[in-house]
Amino acid sequence: MKDVKLLIISNNSLSTHNSNGRTLLTLVGSFPREKLFQVYTSGELSSFRYCADFLRLTNEDVIKTWFFKKPVNNQTPPQGKTVDVNMGSKKSALTMLLRDLVWNHSPLLKRYVIDWAKQKKPDAVLLHLGDNTLMIRLALAVTAALDIPLITYYTENYYFKDYDYIKKEFKAGLLYKIYHRRFCRCFDNLMRRQPTCVYNCEGLKKLYDEQFGTQSHVVFPSTDVEKAEQSAGVGIIYAGNLGVGRHKALLEIADALQQINPQLVLDVYGRANEEVARAFEGAKGLKHHGFIDYEENLTLIKNAKLLIQVESFDPFFAVDTKYAFSTKIADYCATGNPIFVYAPEGCESLEFMRNYQAGFFCTQKADLKPILQSALTNEAQRRTCAQRALLLSEEKNNSRNNCELFKEIVISTLKKGM
Repeated sequence: MKDVKLLIISNNSLSTHNSNGRTLLTLVGSFPREKLFQVYTSGELSSFRYCADFLRLTNEDVIKTWFFKKPVNNQTPPQGKTVDVNMGSKKSALTMLLRDLVWNHSPLLKRYVIDWAKQKKPDAVLLHLGDNTLMIRLALAVTAALDIPLITYYTENYYFKDYDYIKKEFKAGLLYKIYHRRFCRCFDNLMRRQPTCVYNCEGLKKLYDEQFGTQSHVVFPSTDVEKAEQSAGVGIIYAGNLGVGRHKALLEIADALQQINPQLVLDVYGRANEEVARAFEGAKGLKHHGFIDYEENLTLIKNAKLLIQVESFDPFFAVDTKYAFSTKIADYCATGNPIFVYAPEGCESLEFMRNYQAGFFCTQKADLKPILQSALTNEAQRRTCAQRALLLSEEKNNSRNNCELFKEIVISTLKKGM
């Protein structure tokens, strides 16, 4: 079993460039690079640094197959770097539906991917599920053609989103209903094939196990971050995604900081759209520094006095992101610096840390100022929370342990198929 070859089918490529790419990379870290292959569909360009070979499929490639032309797969970036390429088209139920239809009914696509996969001779397929049917159909086609097992890795609850999460509305229009029903039928077909299922948190495992009567596995997001060598610094830092309404919670924290001490500032790192940038402009107690790369991000959080994790309290986003387990929690916990979590009740990231009492927790605005003040000044509690976070990180987020756990899952799956 030492020479197991794994074919990854996913939206994002293996990389440190984005959270999905990093999550996949840490998941398969026990596999030698030469034993990993990947088919992916995002606009980024990958690198041979992470796998032996990869096949990047774009909308343009698939359209070509309708004219019986094979995809070019021309995607190697200069100096092995990962580069973003804008794929175009605004996401909506209509564009998602049209994309699925074009990809699913392409006369050459499945055969092209199967032929490519046969050349690599993988022992199993790892499918990182998204919100489309095209990845599912490709994975099912490849595993059937090569007669190899399928392992699924899921980090979202799209199957259960009977509301229009794309429009960010609880109301679901006709097009969304058609799109979602097609997705659910395809997902049901996937689960009838009895893949080995892996999730990134306990909440998702429970949700899908109860729906499908399965026995699945959890491999939490991993980190290689080492504990900060020096004592906590002076910065109050949030470094991460600013979407899905999180900026409003950050503004509330900044306001509470100003009430505690007008000299306190929340330093925010992350890419902001126009709405978020306008909201941050001129905000007292908050300084937005824009997007930084992952390595610089790690340096910042290791030198923080207090690390901030937030989720939106907006009624829609509180439901929509309930199971969106934050990948940065793993990095935060491993630093040994205190963590402050401001999120609504039921949020998966909140529950994960609260079970270990590995931080300071606030679930309503009225309590924000006193709990935040304690997180900044109560040194005994800060040390206790930081120590518990380190223990949590070692138990659940250790990269070495999680890589071995996932490899054991793969080997166990292969043994069942013998």
